[in-house]
Amino acid sequence: MHDQTVSANPFLDWVKKLIPFDKFQLFLSMFKLPVETVTLTGEIFDVLDKIFDGQDSADNLQFASRELLEDANNHLEQTEFKKDWRKRSMNAFKTRFNSIMIVDLPTEQTTERPEPYYYFLPLERVIDFESKGESINWLIFDINESTLAVLDNTSYRIFQKVEKSKDEISQIPISDNAHNLGYCPANWFLSDPVNSSAPQIKKSVLTDYLASLDKYLFFLISKHVFDMYAPYPLIWVFDEDCDYSRQIERGEGLAECKKGFLVNESNISLLDSGGYPQQCPLCQKRRLTGAGGIIKVPTPEQADGANLRQPMGIVEMGTNQLNYTVEECERRKVAIFEGVTGNILDTSKEAINEKQVMSLFESRKAVLLKVKGSFERSEKWLLNTIFKLRYDSLFIDCSVNYGSEFFLYDASTLLGFYESARAAQLDSITLDFLQEQYFATRYKNNREQFARVQIILNLDPFRHLSASQVQIMYEKGHIEYSDYILKVNFSSLLQKFERENILVTEFGKDLIFNKRIEIIKTSLESYIIKPALEIERAQSISNGIHNTTN
Repeated sequence: MHDQTVSANPFLDWVKKLIPFDKFQLFLSMFKLPVETVTLTGEIFDVLDKIFDGQDSADNLQFASRELLEDANNHLEQTEFKKDWRKRSMNAFKTRFNSIMIVDLPTEQTTERPEPYYYFLPLERVIDFESKGESINWLIFDINESTLAVLDNTSYRIFQKVEKSKDEISQIPISDNAHNLGYCPANWFLSDPVNSSAPQIKKSVLTDYLASLDKYLFFLISKHVFDMYAPYPLIWVFDEDCDYSRQIERGEGLAECKKGFLVNESNISLLDSGGYPQQCPLCQKRRLTGAGGIIKVPTPEQADGANLRQPMGIVEMGTNQLNYTVEECERRKVAIFEGVTGNILDTSKEAINEKQVMSLFESRKAVLLKVKGSFERSEKWLLNTIFKLRYDSLFIDCSVNYGSEFFLYDASTLLGFYESARAAQLDSITLDFLQEQYFATRYKNNREQFARVQIILNLDPFRHLSASQVQIMYEKGHIEYSDYILKVNFSSLLQKFERENILVTEFGKDLIFNKRIEIIKTSLESYIIKPALEIERAQSISNGIHNTTN
């Protein structure tokens, strides 16, 4: 029932079959723990962590009385349940997705009400279990080397392990504490198994990409090996015969050099203690130190031919080979990131049209909605179990909803999207959406400032245009003078309103939003005084329109 020990050997055994022995030794020297794919998976889990930041999240607790509800909320606040759950569940999601959640009780109750606590049990500590669907009927697991626990639908039991013989261990009861749940206080953290024959092995978000991650790691390390070419390039030299030979141990004949490796008189390679072909010690001394290498070429037979060629040189590497490794690493990285998160990794790419802009959000949102369902199920089970143990039948039920509106990108990325969309002259609906997403993310921890921004955006007559663009519109007679001045002097006009009245976030709080905006905008326009030239210009335009109509 235990997890297999995580090992790099399968990966390295696979690589050994792909490349020559000497290149594998160099590859091995570049292989370090933690492996570099950890950076990519970290970026992936940073995206998935956004499930906890739903703008419309809502939890609901139901108790027999308001006093109990207040006590439960105070308990959650004192134990920092939400903060603790986010940290511990995401850590389990990354590295212990086969874990089992267990809700336990202290050995002795020292407070008025029980103080249940939870933890994630690693699968390697599980001895045996019975599972039906997503539920666990009973569970046996190691507490430590000398004790084990048995959990079922009636009690918590602890046994001491006593070795009777080499092949037999007996259990001596230590404690037997009943609970009132009616079900086992243990449940799977994730519910989807890889297959039905092994329900304890759950499916991670990375399960389908394990092979891709191995290939990506292979190319990353190969790139590092390739990078060593510049300081330690391949050098060609004329070939020369090696006459090294020595007696093989235990009188088994002579060992001779053949192309840098030792063979016996039957031309069979001699192996070192690690099972690899023995290198010729004389040829080894002639090799370069460091990461470079020597390629031997035939020595010209004629003197004239030898004079026409240098005795040594560097093997040049073309730019195509240099660029390929870099581009292939990036291609594989992006493919994995997009596959898991549902969205692009390089957010500097410009969105060309409205459909592409919206797909950036919808595809990532779809992945988060799927992931958050697993976390909601687990947290709901956890809260239900904790409160049943703490309040018994006085607790009725709870619901957990992480919401569906997430902060999908950081503020700087959203601003980049918005500026790209403006440059592409996308429709105002798309621009409104991107701008609102940007401000909602930027001020997610400052709701007062976000409320102010929402009012300002509704007061601005040309929110997606610059002052210079509005000026051109005014000079062409496309807009009114008051709208033009309101745009170019918006900040000073707003400050005047707040000096003479109150902050716009406080003004007219009892009114509906549209009425508040209408009153504030009317006040701002009242500050604008039309100069005589503007009155004359407006009259001439009006007369021109009138004459054309006649």
